[in-house]
Amino acid sequence: MSKIYKLQNVEDYIFCGLYYRFKHVLNFPYKPISANEVFVEAMKDAIFIIINQWGLKRKHPRIFIADAAEAFKEKFTKISTGCRETDKLVELYAQGLISINTVLGYIDITKDIVALFNYPIYTKCDDSFVESKIDLMVIRNDENRSKREYEFISFINDKTYKYIQNYDSIKVGLARNFIEDIDLKLEYPCNHRYMSYFGHPRIATKLSKSYLNIALQLLKNTISMIENQVYLPNSSKAKCNSCPFNKICDQKFVIKNLPDSWINSARKELNGH
Repeated sequence: MSKIYKLQNVEDYIFCGLYYRFKHVLNFPYKPISANEVFVEAMKDAIFIIINQWGLKRKHPRIFIADAAEAFKEKFTKISTGCRETDKLVELYAQGLISINTVLGYIDITKDIVALFNYPIYTKCDDSFVESKIDLMVIRNDENRSKREYEFISFINDKTYKYIQNYDSIKVGLARNFIEDIDLKLEYPCNHRYMSYFGHPRIATKLSKSYLNIALQLLKNTISMIENQVYLPNSSKAKCNSCPFNKICDQKFVIKNLPDSWINSARKELNGH
C-alpha cells in the first residue's frame, strides 16, 4: 500500500532534517519562537472562521468578522508565550486585526460562492503520494452567467512575495499543476491567485513544466531521505535562529539510533525542567 506524506511535513524536512526529526519523529514539545510564525498560525484560525461562516453558513459579516478576530486573538496569545521577538508581536497583532476587519474589500458576500475549502489533492512520487491542498476555490458569481469565473486561491507565508515570484513554493506549484489538469473540464474560466497572510492577493503567474519537474524531484529526494531515516541539518544560521529547537540541537542527533538518555534530556530541557 502506498504511503501518503503531508506536504507540510515534507517542507519541514526541506527546512531542516533535524527540525523534522525533533518535531515529527521524536515528537518534542513545540512552540514557535518567530513572530511571523505566530502571526501565520493565528491568521489560519481566523481565515477558517471567515470562510466557514461566510461561505458555508452564510452568516452576517458583523458576526463572522467578530468571531474571526476573537479566534485570532486567542491563538495569537496562546502560542506567543515562547516568542523572542516581543516588539514585532505588537505590530503583527495590530496588522492581523486590521486585515480581518478589511476582508470585505476582497469578497462580495452577496454574490461570491465558496466551492472548495481545504480540498486535498494528491501528487504521485514514485511509490508514495504527497498530500497538499487547494486552500480555497470561489465562484465569482454574476447575474450574467457568461461573466462567472472560478478563482483558486493558495495561501502562503511569504511576506514580501519575493520567493513566490521566483517560483519557490512547492505548494503553489502543485496547486497550479492540479488546476491546469482540470481547466478544460470546468464550465467557466478560471484563474489562480496566491494570497500572503501578510498582504493582498496577487495573480499567480504561469508556472513552467520544468519548474514543476524540479519540485517533484525535490519531493522524491526528500521522501527518500525520510524513509531511510537520514536527517541532515540545514546549513543556514538564519534558519537556526528561527527554530524552536535550537537550544537543544546538536550534530549528534544525526545518528540513526539515539540513546534514550539523549532524547529524555532534550525533552526535559524543552519542557523547562
